[in-house]
Amino acid sequence: MFIDSGVSFTMLPEQVLRNITEHVNKLMKMDPKYGSNNNKFTCYDVVELPKDMQEMVLHFCDGAQLVIPVDNYMYLDQADKEYCLVFKKAPEMYPRMSILGNFQQQNMRMLFDVKGETLSFTQYKGCQAEKKQHAAV
Repeated sequence: MFIDSGVSFTMLPEQVLRNITEHVNKLMKMDPKYGSNNNKFTCYDVVELPKDMQEMVLHFCDGAQLVIPVDNYMYLDQADKEYCLVFKKAPEMYPRMSILGNFQQQNMRMLFDVKGETLSFTQYKGCQAEKKQHAAV
């Protein structure tokens, strides 16, 4: 899988995207409506997600797991009053290619260790209710 902050949305092989869509259909308890928006995402005629909507986990060959929060793969299109699954099919020229786009990378910290040939990642939780130290400016 390529990781590209210059690509907006994750692109996946067709069968992988189909499996994800089928799973989301079950959670949404409805069939999607296709092509209702300009980006050709898989969208659902709802303005609220089911309470049991889960984080998505990408499993890598070495056992690493990247947890993607619901807000990083489901987007509320307020104009069309629908939630959309924001993944795209890999381009026809490269049908087996996978790219992790920047929408799915939101609030993630990634460390690229080029020399060690590893990638580390974790969710960034931001400024929560913990006490913070501030530096004098």
